[in-house]
Amino acid sequence: AADFSADQIEDFKEAFGLFDRIGDSQVAFNQVADIMRALGQNPTNKAVTEILGNPTADDMANKRLNFEAFLPMLKKVDSMVSASSTRRATAQSWALSCVLCCPPWVSLRQKRRRLLPNPTPPVISSLDEKDEEDSSFQCAP
Repeated sequence: AADFSADQIEDFKEAFGLFDRIGDSQVAFNQVADIMRALGQNPTNKAVTEILGNPTADDMANKRLNFEAFLPMLKKVDSMVSASSTRRATAQSWALSCVLCCPPWVSLRQKRRRLLPNPTPPVISSLDEKDEEDSSFQCAP
């Protein structure tokens, strides 16, 4: 799960308070997605509904939660975004490998570095490892 700094948590708490319409330090379930979006997340309504425990429409309008209950939900959404980013990176890696197959006279390392003009040292290391793994790779005619 995501770990937030004390400063971030304080900022989140302040933003959470802006959505408190009654003054009881709580917000309605139907405000949770808006708060998360205001804090830079972009959860789907379905994801928020699942995180809230699949409440009824009546519960969405009438049930309320405090910041202490909200923060773990925000962490869960943040970790879901991280997992989604990992899946997207994997898909991009697959697409990159497709692009890299031709022309056959250019080495894989050259192709990868051409597409990643300023790779960081861990990326360079990863590319070099892939070169060893791909040494038997042949482009299709």
